[in-house]
Amino acid sequence: MILPFGCGSCDNRWSGFTTCHCSECHRTFSGLTVCALHRRGGTCVDPAALTKAGLVQRYRPGYAFWGTEMDDATRTRFERRRQNALTDTCTRCGRQFGAARVLDEQGDVIDGSLVCNDCLAGISRDQPY
Repeated sequence: MILPFGCGSCDNRWSGFTTCHCSECHRTFSGLTVCALHRRGGTCVDPAALTKAGLVQRYRPGYAFWGTEMDDATRTRFERRRQNALTDTCTRCGRQFGAARVLDEQGDVIDGSLVCNDCLAGISRDQPY
């Protein structure tokens, strides 16, 4: 599995857009709020010592991180996000690629031509759409 994000000072890599990596202790967290919990007085606190704050070590394919245990409401929200994910077909080359539904202000799905990143790069470089 390719993990697109990484630290330039250690070997840690991760895939989440909101994942936060501490440049001091080089631990990885589920997000900025959880990362801030481990900083006290300008120094890092071992996340394992913060179990009263609800921090637990969690796992995603390819990496471990510190986060909070998901409650039922959060689990339901993430399941809805997963259901809204879809695979589309590029209207130019026919290749399948992952996409997310784009919603307008009323929450309706916006229809339109979808192109993969390769075709988009070609369009922006020298080909009219």
